Amino acid sequence: MKSRLYILIFICFFFYSNFVIAQLSCTNTWEQLEFDDYEDGDFDPAIVTSNSYSSGYPNSHGAYNSNFGVYLNIINGVPPGSLLYDREFVVCQDTPLRVSMWMSTRYGGAQCNMTYNIVDENSNIISTWTGDIPYANQSGWTYWTSDLFITTGSTVRFQIFNNVTGGGGNDFAFDDLLLEACATDSSLTLTPSCDSATASISGDEGGTFSFNPVPTDGATIDAITGEITNGTPSATYTVEYYLCPSLTTESVTLLDSDDPTFIVLENCEGGTVTIMGDTGGVFAFNPIPTDAANIDATTGEVTNGTPGATYTIQYTTSGTCPQSSFQNVTVFPEEDATFTLTPSCNGATATPTVAGGTFSFSPTPTDGALIDSSTGTVSNALPNSTYTIQYTTNGACPETVTQDFTTLPEDNSSFTIAPTCDGGIATLTGLAGGTFGFSSVPTDGAVIDVNTGLVTDGVPGETYTVEYLTNGDCPTTTVISFTANPLPNIVDPTALEVCDDGTPDGLTEMDLSIKNSEITGGNPEYAVSYYFDYADAESGTDALPILYTNTSNGQIIHVRVENINTGCVSYTTLELIVQQAPVANQPSALEYCDPDSDGFGEFDLTSRDDEITGGDSTLTVSYHETMSDADNNVNPIASPYYNIVQDNQTIYVRVESATIATDCDTIVSLELIVNPTPQLGDMPVEPLEVCDDISADGFAQFDLTSKIPEILQNLTDSSLYTVSFYLDETNAEDATNAITNTTNYTNSTAFNQELWVRVEDNNSGCYKITTLDLVVNPIPVLEQSSPLELCDYNNPGDEQEAFILEDANAEILNGQTGVILTFYETQNDLDFGTNPLISPYTNISNPQTVFVKATNSETGCSNTSLLTLRVNPIPSPTTPVDLEVCDDDTDGFASFNLEDRTQEIIGGELDVVVTYHETQEEANSGVNAFASPYTNIVINEQILFVRVTNTITGCFNASETLLIRVLEIPQVSTELSDYIICDSDSNGFAQFDLTSKDDEIIGSQVNVTLTYHTNEADAITGNNPITNTASYTNNSNPQTIYVRLENDTNDCYDIGTFQISVELPPEAVQPTPLEVCDDEVADEITVFDLTIKNDEITGGNGSWSVSYYETQDDAEAQSNVIADPTQYTNTSVDGAEANPQTLYAVVTDTNTGCTDMVTLTIRVQPNPTPTLVLPAIELCDVDNAGDGVEPFDLTENEVLLLNGEANVSASYYEDADDADAGTNAIADPTAYVNTATPQTIYVRVTNDITGCYALVDFTIIVNP
Repeated sequence: MKSRLYILIFICFFFYSNFVIAQLSCTNTWEQLEFDDYEDGDFDPAIVTSNSYSSGYPNSHGAYNSNFGVYLNIINGVPPGSLLYDREFVVCQDTPLRVSMWMSTRYGGAQCNMTYNIVDENSNIISTWTGDIPYANQSGWTYWTSDLFITTGSTVRFQIFNNVTGGGGNDFAFDDLLLEACATDSSLTLTPSCDSATASISGDEGGTFSFNPVPTDGATIDAITGEITNGTPSATYTVEYYLCPSLTTESVTLLDSDDPTFIVLENCEGGTVTIMGDTGGVFAFNPIPTDAANIDATTGEVTNGTPGATYTIQYTTSGTCPQSSFQNVTVFPEEDATFTLTPSCNGATATPTVAGGTFSFSPTPTDGALIDSSTGTVSNALPNSTYTIQYTTNGACPETVTQDFTTLPEDNSSFTIAPTCDGGIATLTGLAGGTFGFSSVPTDGAVIDVNTGLVTDGVPGETYTVEYLTNGDCPTTTVISFTANPLPNIVDPTALEVCDDGTPDGLTEMDLSIKNSEITGGNPEYAVSYYFDYADAESGTDALPILYTNTSNGQIIHVRVENINTGCVSYTTLELIVQQAPVANQPSALEYCDPDSDGFGEFDLTSRDDEITGGDSTLTVSYHETMSDADNNVNPIASPYYNIVQDNQTIYVRVESATIATDCDTIVSLELIVNPTPQLGDMPVEPLEVCDDISADGFAQFDLTSKIPEILQNLTDSSLYTVSFYLDETNAEDATNAITNTTNYTNSTAFNQELWVRVEDNNSGCYKITTLDLVVNPIPVLEQSSPLELCDYNNPGDEQEAFILEDANAEILNGQTGVILTFYETQNDLDFGTNPLISPYTNISNPQTVFVKATNSETGCSNTSLLTLRVNPIPSPTTPVDLEVCDDDTDGFASFNLEDRTQEIIGGELDVVVTYHETQEEANSGVNAFASPYTNIVINEQILFVRVTNTITGCFNASETLLIRVLEIPQVSTELSDYIICDSDSNGFAQFDLTSKDDEIIGSQVNVTLTYHTNEADAITGNNPITNTASYTNNSNPQTIYVRLENDTNDCYDIGTFQISVELPPEAVQPTPLEVCDDEVADEITVFDLTIKNDEITGGNGSWSVSYYETQDDAEAQSNVIADPTQYTNTSVDGAEANPQTLYAVVTDTNTGCTDMVTLTIRVQPNPTPTLVLPAIELCDVDNAGDGVEPFDLTENEVLLLNGEANVSASYYEDADDADAGTNAIADPTAYVNTATPQTIYVRVTNDITGCYALVDFTIIVNP
């Protein structure tokens, strides 16, 4: 509550003037800078008078902001020239300004006279005005204003002076003191980049940029351009642009920096990379290795690396704010798979350099050799055989070494045996010095020499088995079975019989070799010789000549048979017999019936052999065309024989003994006679045909004799021949069992029978056989046809249709051909063959019988039948209601069960089926019917055509249609996200707000109802929805929640599922402090790569991520995350020290979103503080003067350099980069030879405890 203070100041004004300073140009609006609008009881410290003043409510006034009746009243004015009011204003330079107020002389009396001055900071009057102030009750309030333009300074003073001394009524009042400036346009836009932003002034230039609030991350702003630099990616900065009097505030958020984090999984060739941050960047080696290692720039995979080598991988992102990170990968070391082998006769033993691997053959031998996979021992191998063994280590990078070895050769125990007649002779071809023996000792007296292997005293043809065992390093045994040469296998010959010569004394010359083949069995390896006695044969002396004359009839001589290859000999004997010529009988003539009566025929000559020889089997018979041929036993003729002399021919027969080796024969003659046979002509006899009777059994009576003239039609005189009939060919050939009732014969085989006819020449008995076919032609066999049925399509209900009568033909004839059917309305028309019906025929009654006559077009035989005509009614379907289904995928197509409308269409009608078709034409023709389920092919709505068919008559009605309609169905995503709550009490249960999933499930769909269920069955039926959806407690962990989304207009619905689970938070590891050395500016402020601690904090869990925050509140809210933890600069937060600084690390399980928090202390270690400016070291060029080279002790100024600092050391370098990297230090800085003059030497001063360092340089000079 303001208190009222009344101070009376008497100031007299003797005149009044309405004088206003001319306004300066302002094309914009005026903007308020300062404003005094007095309230009741206000005190204004600008009043400098010691007299009274008051604020109150005289005459109403509301000039500026409707603050009526409150103003400042100064009473009891001071002497003339006294300062009443002194007010300082902050103003804009180079901008039009305006000062104004309302004033009045209160309470009557003399008018107040005042001077108004506006002075600058140096008290120079900028603007002044003097005049009387009217009474308030005369002219009310007077408005005063003054415009000005300030070019220097930032403040002005507004002063009021009293010009007169006054009496009563000289009270001065004023109100609404206002300072305004010509408005400026300070509008701008800020454009962010990764660590900076630029300002674009869209209004008036010339203002000043500044931060508000000032950031603590080191970001700076150019006051003139507004450019932000050294910003933190993703950080937000608030910028003010002040162009007096206008102030614009804008915020800008810098772009996020890329995340280049990745992890490496090492392997035998290098390693594979998993990008944890932003993908799409480029991988490279840094530094580039000098070996053959490769890196895939896209995937980061390192291949072809050197075992045990370490490579540094650099990954650089490709986003708007690219970043790089580095990881080392060390290739797994190479394993040693070498081994040695010691071969034996049947294998080898192996000794690996590093045990634990696996041995194997490569390739696996097929000779049965075995290998122990653990020890490499080879067994069961063949001697002198080469095998390949590989040994594979069992480490992370298995190596395989392959080695060949050859088993020791086995002794050569080979030998050969040449059989003899009583054993064999061994010849050794292998290693000598072994032992021969029988494998199985024979019992027939055979013996063997153990040294030579000679076998003797054996049995010819007997088999013996000999073995030879060597006595070398790898003894072997060779076993050979052989058979002693057998004696010739000969045949005891039959007697050698020859025909006596002209002197019948039983002695004649004969050829003994005739018996060679018989004795040897034709074996060409046998040599045969003949001897007078056995002694000569055994000794092989005095062999008989081959052409030998016997000494007596029946003489016995001796035969020696020798195998020309083996020399083995067998013996036998041969009897020599001399015989006389045989006796032969004169044979009867051979006669032949000539089929074609040309005088030539075929004769079986051998049929007279027994008649000629009298049955003597020892005689041989041959036939010849001439006597000379028979005498000389040449040109015998074969049987059967075809005569070459027409009708009659004589041939000659030679008879001789088969057992006599020499010629010994008798000759007789044989007459051949050819008789003619009846010639019946070329044309066969036509079949004898009759029609079957009504019994249709295929039997009838035939007069066979009616065919005799046709049979004999080719013969001139039929009286010379006799014709007879037979049931089979055999009887006809034999002229037995002839048919007797030839004029009334009944066939014995139904319908068709073949008879045999014999025509015989009465003189010669020669005959001819032919056949006669008997045919009983069947009358047409008619099937009783099913009724011809038509549907009453033409004028339904009149029961009349046009029939194609021939449609019954196939069923009536049942496959018969050559039968003509004729149809009649009456039996009488059929009997007389009148008024046949013509198709199409329209029935005259329903049903109606027509009469059918069937006639065989070839035989003329006929039969009759009946045919019924029927007109069937068509079905009468019911019009179905539309069929609707819900759309399962919102494409306007769905699957319909058409059978849902079938019974409705049938409407209780019996014996009908319903089919559905896509076109009326298909429904009419009954083609392309489809079964349920049917998927529409016209989107949303489609008309199907219905065909109702009577299953008995086949009649159909296709006049109805069915409209099928696809209804809109809500859609529930098949990939609803899981709902995870982090467990706060580790019991696996929590309260889930299922309604938080509503938007995800419903999306933009309208007119739908969503319910949640605990099982699929309830979701399908809509029963038992979860009621406490805003706070549902899971009943298992995890648990599947089923959702039902139903269309409010058509009851269509869709269901889906998502998982709810209560997950345990990760357990972060409290990290050790992160320490780095200070940078070049020793302010304990530097850049940290916080991600170095990620693996320590997560314990190496690859599915956890780490983010860093400056305050615990930010970490708990997960706001204001440190945007680039790889480039974080320590800073003071909330007044705390910047070094050391405590940060907060939030570990997030990326699978569940659950978090844990730990602190991370970061510490900036100080660098050494060496003396920065060192004097040059100068030497005179005394060694080899003129070369400018001298040995320097670079440590000469080291005490000055280190300046007494403890725990530091210095190293010296020729190159600044080497000094910075700490590589290639000068080995002996006390004896360094310069390489140039002058030359700069770089010193690295290192803290031996922390490793922090500083760099200093100095010059060495060689003076001439």
